[in-house]
Amino acid sequence: MEPVFRRLRPPGGLVVANLSGFALYTAASSTLAAVTGTLGLTLPFAVYTGMSSVIATLTGPVGWVALGLFVAAKAGGPNYGKTIPSVLAIATTRARLTAEHATASTQLRAEAVRNEFEQRRLEEMEAFLRRYAGQPPTVGVPRSSVPR
Repeated sequence: MEPVFRRLRPPGGLVVANLSGFALYTAASSTLAAVTGTLGLTLPFAVYTGMSSVIATLTGPVGWVALGLFVAAKAGGPNYGKTIPSVLAIATTRARLTAEHATASTQLRAEAVRNEFEQRRLEEMEAFLRRYAGQPPTVGVPRSSVPR
């Protein structure tokens, strides 16, 4: 069985962002300034403070709660990579067994019909043998009375 934490793959970006400290804020500001400078744009100071507020919110308790919910959902949710093949294996086995059962019951019905026919022939032979059971061996048996 696969360990739960192997299939979780939680976003490690939140952990790295918290470990980086203030470097995350300076890297984000520098990247935004470089991109907008390349495009020839000048952004107001409010954009940089807003970006810092969003980073603080995402790396703070809100981000940790979101990460916790993500991990809980992945750990408690179904593993479709294993569930779907298992369901398909069961379905194909059931279909095969159903087909085999239908074939076997058809063969059994045909055998029952053959057995009834043979039973009637044996009953006729038994009646014939009882009819001539006490007769001496010299008594002739008419050929037409011998069962086939």
